[in-house]
Amino acid sequence: MDMSALTSIGRPIDLRYPSNRFAVAAALLAGAAWAGWELAARGGVGAAAARGAVAGAAVFLAWALGRELDPDRAWTAAVAAVVTAGLAGVWRPSLLVLFSALLAVRVSARSTGRAPGPIDLAVVVGLAWWVSVSGPGLPFGLALAAALAADRFLPGPAPVATVLAGGAAAAGAIAAAVVWGTLSPGWPEWPEAWLLAPAILGLIVPLRPRGVAAVGDRTGLPLVAQRVRFGRWLVAAAGWLAVIAAGGAGLAAAAPVWAALTAAGLPSRKGGSRGGGGRRDREERP
Repeated sequence: MDMSALTSIGRPIDLRYPSNRFAVAAALLAGAAWAGWELAARGGVGAAAARGAVAGAAVFLAWALGRELDPDRAWTAAVAAVVTAGLAGVWRPSLLVLFSALLAVRVSARSTGRAPGPIDLAVVVGLAWWVSVSGPGLPFGLALAAALAADRFLPGPAPVATVLAGGAAAAGAIAAAVVWGTLSPGWPEWPEAWLLAPAILGLIVPLRPRGVAAVGDRTGLPLVAQRVRFGRWLVAAAGWLAVIAAGGAGLAAAAPVWAALTAAGLPSRKGGSRGGGGRRDREERP
């Protein structure tokens, strides 16, 4: 299905690619495993189905976020998916938070090569409002707003409409948090506290001055490293603000985000600057 008429930032799944097949398989397996665990441990088909659906969706979104954060290495996304598969059924991450982080990086990095269109702007603004209803979600709502506003000032500036959309997203996110959100600062207790370790390690990836060789899906032009790095900083900052604002709830809600950031910060397998990566269109073929 051609999405170009509806969205400029949508990225379809192509099962001809090994990494895409892996993402779908990992999501299905994780969902089935956690659903089976819930059914065996507590019973209840509805609860088991819900737990499996959340786990599977979280694994897939973590994979998608990993490829946005580190577009040159397919295995970064795979590591993020595998780690999330172990976390998703335990801490119940927020799918809204994860999807917001994904879109914030996609807009910042301009992974498709194109700026958001009118429908994209409406969706991102609406998502910024929606995710901010919960305490852990407000930083990610603001990250979406920042991604839209910054799109005008990063290399290859977007139309001024993105700045207006970013302002609307920020205002709506804050209003949603004030009216419906609940912020309860506090630090998590064991065993959630150990997640602070990958959270700290995840900060490595924004600091890495690595170039980017991948190309935009729609244009075939190389991605801009400055944009990719901005997206990394943006989600890392949102993740830490979520911990500060909501404590353990914020840490758990964004656990797959830290999994993806940490995976992106791991050294390359071949010891080079990009390891087994390279241009996305060369890295793997159907």
